[in-house]
Amino acid sequence: MVGRQWYHHYLLACSGILEHRHMTSELMCLLVAATAVSILSVLLFPCHAQHNEAFFNRTSYVRLQTPISLHSHTGLSFRTCHGGDLFVQHINTSKISLEVRSDGLVFMADLGGRRLGNLTLSVAGHQQVIANATFNSEILEADLAGPDSILIVGKNFYGCILEGPSIVFNTSGVTHQDVLWGPCPLPNTVCSKTDHCYHDPCSRHGTCISRPERYECDCTARYSGTNCEIDNGVHCETELGSRLCENNPCQNNGTCLVSLMGDRYECECVQGFSGNDCEININECLSNPCQHGGTCVDGINSYSCLCGRTGYTGRNCEININECENNPCLNQGVCFDNYGSYTCQCSSGFGGQNCELNINECSSNPCRNGGTCNDMMGTYECLCRAGFEGMNCEINIDDCAGVVCPPNSDCMDGINTYNCVCRPGYKGKLISLFCCLMLSRNYAEVR
Repeated sequence: MVGRQWYHHYLLACSGILEHRHMTSELMCLLVAATAVSILSVLLFPCHAQHNEAFFNRTSYVRLQTPISLHSHTGLSFRTCHGGDLFVQHINTSKISLEVRSDGLVFMADLGGRRLGNLTLSVAGHQQVIANATFNSEILEADLAGPDSILIVGKNFYGCILEGPSIVFNTSGVTHQDVLWGPCPLPNTVCSKTDHCYHDPCSRHGTCISRPERYECDCTARYSGTNCEIDNGVHCETELGSRLCENNPCQNNGTCLVSLMGDRYECECVQGFSGNDCEININECLSNPCQHGGTCVDGINSYSCLCGRTGYTGRNCEININECENNPCLNQGVCFDNYGSYTCQCSSGFGGQNCELNINECSSNPCRNGGTCNDMMGTYECLCRAGFEGMNCEINIDDCAGVVCPPNSDCMDGINTYNCVCRPGYKGKLISLFCCLMLSRNYAEVR
C-alpha cells in the first residue's frame, strides 16, 4: 500500500443475515477496488435522470427518507483520494456508520453507547475482498430502521458516490445540501504520486530519472555529482572531434552529433528512447495511462493496456462497460451498474451474486413444537402438530374453548386435550359427569 492511492475507486455491497436458531448475526461485505479513475460520460440509469451519482465537498450531504435495514441488501460505489463518512444512520443513542480512512474501510455499530465491534477492510490495488464478521444478535434485534431513523450520506466526505441497493438518491422525500449531481468531476487520473524530477534537480546537465523513493541524475560527460553540479571543464582531446562519432556510439537509430568545441558528442534520439547513447527505452507506462486497474505493457514509443476483468474497455481502459446490459441478475433481481462492476438487488427468497440461489428459509428451523417446515419462494410454511397453530406453530390451541364442565369444576387445557378438575374442597367422578360434592362431616364421599 503506497500513500493514499489504494482507495481511489470502490464498489461496496453489504447484506445482514439473522440466524434464528443460534441467535447470531452475520454482516457480509463485498469490496471491489481499483487504483484508477473514470469519468462517466453517459448516465447509466435514464430513469434516474442526473441523480444517481453525486459529488460531495465535505460540507455537502444527502438525507434519505428510507433508512438502511441490516436485514436487507445495501450497496454503493465511491471514488475518493481523501475519504470521510460514506453514511451515518442513527436513532436516539444508537447508530451504524461506514467510513473511509487512510488504513481502510471501517464499519462501526454502537447501540446506546455500547460499541459492538468494528469491521475494517484494507486492500491494495485492483482486488476483490469478501469479508465476513459475526456480531452478537443484539445488533439485528435493535430498531435501527424505525420511522425516527436519520440516514445521512456523504457528510464530511470528499469524492463521488454512486447509488446502489437501499441507497437510492432519486426517491421521494430526499433532501440535500451543496451536492453536485451528474458525472463525477474528479480528474481522470490516479491519486497523485510524487514526481521527484518535477523541479529539474539535475541542473539541466543530465537526465533525471524518477524512482519510487528518490531521483537519479545521468550526467553528461563534462559534469558529475549527485545533481550534475560539478563542472569538470573541457576534456583534453585525444583524437579529432570528427572521429568521436566514427564508431557510431548512438544506439537504437540515434544520430551522433559532435559539439562545437569538438570535445564531446551528443546523440539525437528517435522517439521512444533517451540517455547519453539513446540506450534507454522510455517507459511510456510510467505515467500510468491505464485506468481502473488495467495493466500497462510498454512498447517502443508506445504502450498498450490490458483491461482484463476490470469492467472497462478502450485504449486506456477508460470506457465503463455497462454490465447490466446482459441482465445478469436472475429471478427478477434488479441490476445496478457500478464503477467497473455491478451488483444485484435480489427479490425476496433469493441470494448470491446474480440472485441464482434460492434461500432456504427453513434452515433456521423457525417451526416450533415439532412442526414441519416447508420451504417456499421467498417464505416458508409450518405444518403444525395436532394441538398447535400459528405461523411458527407457537400457539397452543385452547381445547377448553366451548367446553362446559360440571358444576364446581374448571377446565384445564392440555396439548390437543383437556380435563375437568374439581375446585378446592370438592371431589367427584367427573368421567361419569357426577357433580362434585363438597367434602363435609355431614356428607359421605362420593365413590
